Amino acid sequence: SRLKLVRLVVAVLVGWVEGQISRNTSVTSVTSGQAAVVRDIVKFPVCVTDDDCDHISDQRKDSYKCFQYMCYPWNSSKQGQFRSCKRRSDCRELSQAEGGDGGDGDCFRHQDRRNVFSGICLSNSDMTPCFEHNDCPASRKCTNQYCGEEQYFLALGEMSCKKNSFCQDMLLGDHCCFDIRGGLSAWNSGEPDWGMKCCNNKAAPVKQPSDDISQEQIKKLNQKITVHFKKFEIDNLICKGLKYEMMLKLSACDQYKTTTTTSTRKPTTTTESSKQKRNQETSASLRNLLSNFLILLVALTVS
Repeated sequence: SRLKLVRLVVAVLVGWVEGQISRNTSVTSVTSGQAAVVRDIVKFPVCVTDDDCDHISDQRKDSYKCFQYMCYPWNSSKQGQFRSCKRRSDCRELSQAEGGDGGDGDCFRHQDRRNVFSGICLSNSDMTPCFEHNDCPASRKCTNQYCGEEQYFLALGEMSCKKNSFCQDMLLGDHCCFDIRGGLSAWNSGEPDWGMKCCNNKAAPVKQPSDDISQEQIKKLNQKITVHFKKFEIDNLICKGLKYEMMLKLSACDQYKTTTTTSTRKPTTTTESSKQKRNQETSASLRNLLSNFLILLVALTVS
C-alpha cells in the first residue's frame, strides 16, 4: 500500500509539472503572438482614406483600399499574411503568422462593401477602437481610431495636412504647420518638400528641424528665409517658430533676436494674471490664424 501511495504522489507531481509547462508555453505563445509585427509598412503603407492608396494602386497595378490605417490589396492573390474573410466564423484559430495568437479573431470589413467584397481576419487586440492613446496598451498608439502599431502612427505624422482639424482628430498636434524639417531633410534628394505637416508648436505653426542639421542645411534654410519667406512677409513667423538656438545661427533672423537684460520681477497681481490669460488665448487664436494663412499660401504657391 505504501508503494501505491508513492506511485500516486509521483503521478500527481508529474501531472502538475506537465500542466505548469503547458501553461507557461501557452502564455509565452500568446504573448509572442500579440507582440508579433505582421503589418509590413513598406508593402502596406499608412492611410486615412482610400484616396491615400491611389498612388500605390497605380504603382503596383492592383486595387489597394484603406483597411483601418494601412493600404491593403484586398482582392489580390498576394495579400500577404492576412487571412481573407467575409464573416467572423472565417477567422477561427488565427496563427501567429496570420497576426493572431492561436485564438479566434474577427473579420474586419471595409466600409464600402458593395465594391470591396471581402475583409481580413484580425486578432481581437487589433480590432480595439480608440479615441486617445490612453485607450490602447503601452505598445500601441491610437492610429486612425484603432489601437495600432507605433510605426504606423509615426508614418501618419509624415502625411501632408490641409486643416488643423485633421491634425487634432489624428492626435498628431494642434496645428497644420509649415514643414521646415521635411524641406531640409529632403534637400539632398533634389526634391525638398516645403509643404504642410502636423505639429505642436506654441510659438508659431512651424515644424522645427532637428537640432543636428548640417552647416549646409543651415545655409539652405537661411537662403530660403531671405529669398522666399521674406517675399511673402512670413520670415518673422518662420524665425519665431524655430528654436531660439537655431535662430541664432541664421543671419536672416537677426532682426527677431532679442538681447538678455537683467530685471526685477514684480509680483503678479490678479489684473496681470487676467491679462496673461487673455494674451495666451489671443496667442492661440493667432497661431490658428497663421496656420490657416500658411495653408492658403502653400496652396497658392503650388497652384
